[in-house]
Amino acid sequence: MKPTETTMENKEVILKKDRAVWWLLLSFFLISASVFSILWVWPKTEKASAEKIVQTPTTTPKAVFFKDLEVEAKSFVIYDPQTKQVIYSQDAETARPLASLTKVMTALAATELVSPDDTTVVIDENALAEDGDVGLHPYSLWKLKNLLNLTLVSSSNDGAKAIANAVSAISTKDFVAEMNRQAMEIGLSSANFFNATGLDLPSGGAGAYGSPKDVAKLFAYVLKNKPELLAATKESHLKETSMENEVYYASNTNSLASEIPGLLASKTGYTQAAGGNLAVVANLGLNRPIVFVVMGSSQTGRFRDMEKLITKTQAYLANASH
Repeated sequence: MKPTETTMENKEVILKKDRAVWWLLLSFFLISASVFSILWVWPKTEKASAEKIVQTPTTTPKAVFFKDLEVEAKSFVIYDPQTKQVIYSQDAETARPLASLTKVMTALAATELVSPDDTTVVIDENALAEDGDVGLHPYSLWKLKNLLNLTLVSSSNDGAKAIANAVSAISTKDFVAEMNRQAMEIGLSSANFFNATGLDLPSGGAGAYGSPKDVAKLFAYVLKNKPELLAATKESHLKETSMENEVYYASNTNSLASEIPGLLASKTGYTQAAGGNLAVVANLGLNRPIVFVVMGSSQTGRFRDMEKLITKTQAYLANASH
């Protein structure tokens, strides 16, 4: 039977309907794919943008605060003992002559070997032969605790030598060897001590060496573990009494002691080999101690250098907290 025109028309209608359904399905697929792409990609784009915004620094770069810093010191460090990170520095890991910064290790070594409250120190003739005189009387008797305060504040070489002699005799230990052993124990890899005072040797070499960073780590260690050792060094003046009730007055060799807000500890150092050294710990915020160490400056320049470092760091920390 030949197909009729009606049959052909019906087939064409069916074919057209099939095409319409096919196009409808294709359109639906394309629209669905577009919607899926938008829903999949757009949140990720938003997230990436958000992450980019979060990661964009909102504070001024550190270099801006220190870029015009000019100091006399050959090296320095600004150290955060809480994070154990250097905030800013110049040649901070090179060992230099310590001069009387040495006396902080002297104090630490002494109190590791004997009790500062129960130990008596005699100011013998050998100790008084050291350079530097703060008026200690020969054969006067001192509690180690009181003599340590006087020695650190006035930077007394006689006091440091007397402490080393007495502690060595009581403990039967080589005192300077103990200083070096303890330095290694607390991680001061650049430190090397030849005497307990930091005075230059007869040969002209330094009595002790260490880097600014290691000095900062030493101060941080003492403040954390034996803060009483450095408590007196934040005072501009000190009054101490010997066991014979002789009263001694001393001025802090750190002339900035009364001018640094939040001062927690300080120690000066000066010899021909070292030049001017100064270490300071100041609280620059709510429980935010910062250690500053200046080495290889001049005798007066070390104080100017320190003021500049503290001022720059205050500005930097204030900006970083915003």
